[in-house]
Amino acid sequence: MIEEASSRMFDAVVCESINRLSRNPSVTFRVEEQLADEGVRLWAMDEPFEESFGSIVLRHVNVGLARGYLHELKVKSRQGIETAAKQGRHAGGKALYRYQFAQLPHPNPHKSEQGLKVKVLERDPATAPVVKMIFHDLVVNGLTITEIEKKLNSDLERYPPPQSPDPKRRTGLWGRSSVWEVLNNPKFTGHQVWNRRQRKRGGRLNPPEKWVWSDAPAHESLVSREMFDRANVTAIKRDNVTKAAEGHDEYPKHNYVLRSFLHCGICGLRMHGNVRRGRDGAYYKCELNRRQASLVPEDHPRTVYLREDGAGEKVVEFLSTHAFGPERVDALRDALATTAPGPTRLKPRSSVCAAR
Repeated sequence: MIEEASSRMFDAVVCESINRLSRNPSVTFRVEEQLADEGVRLWAMDEPFEESFGSIVLRHVNVGLARGYLHELKVKSRQGIETAAKQGRHAGGKALYRYQFAQLPHPNPHKSEQGLKVKVLERDPATAPVVKMIFHDLVVNGLTITEIEKKLNSDLERYPPPQSPDPKRRTGLWGRSSVWEVLNNPKFTGHQVWNRRQRKRGGRLNPPEKWVWSDAPAHESLVSREMFDRANVTAIKRDNVTKAAEGHDEYPKHNYVLRSFLHCGICGLRMHGNVRRGRDGAYYKCELNRRQASLVPEDHPRTVYLREDGAGEKVVEFLSTHAFGPERVDALRDALATTAPGPTRLKPRSSVCAAR
């Protein structure tokens, strides 16, 4: 918006209220300063147009109120979800593997009279034994994660794998991550559990002490709490021993900067990070055996590799030319002309830009 305003020389940028621009004070004041440097005025319609001591104080008060409202909204939303989880209600998302949703009357009498219902998990009797078998094989039979994975993939009709909500990520097979997700999910104990994953760090698991458990069992359990705890301890120890034996300790953990942003140019599916044995540097790759056959073309290579440093250079080149370069407008216009189905039209100049 700032670049557009500066390039077209708007006299003012108008918004209904300053909280419609942003509820983050740093963003609001940064936008205001950048517009002022370009000779553009930021005006909120519920504030005086003339700049004075009172208008400046009022602007800061409104920005503070917007920030406080956002904080209060986050706190109340979290409290509501936490209370629902403690009461055993489903906190959102897809149904747990080998469970299905059942609807019950809302515990609030007023909402129940309005016909509102809540979702709870109900066991699928036909396939629930798969989860019990995974825990039993790990804890009692002493199988490793890899051995359990092979056993499950040997009879997919009997042991159907979990399905991702994204059709492009479905492989139709069990993977190590799929087995891990079953072993690490405490909801199989019958309790509703919330706050297992972080919201701002790629969905990483929170420490168990931050998990919010329901006060009482919310649905039929498939494993006991003791079995769940033993499975997690056993799986972590056994997996660490297996990795050390295979030489995985030689490869330190790498942070893939372009993770989840790169897609294969042949099949269009998301590529994942990988360190190639005997090769320097990190790579992104697309493996045919990890894709669902119906989603990839017949001429797809078995493995497609892309060096991370090469991909990073292309990103920097794009940002330098199309986002921050002096010729960015012409570069974007040429790029849109070659990709857009119809002619690219620029909006006419105007003296006022409305930010909603």
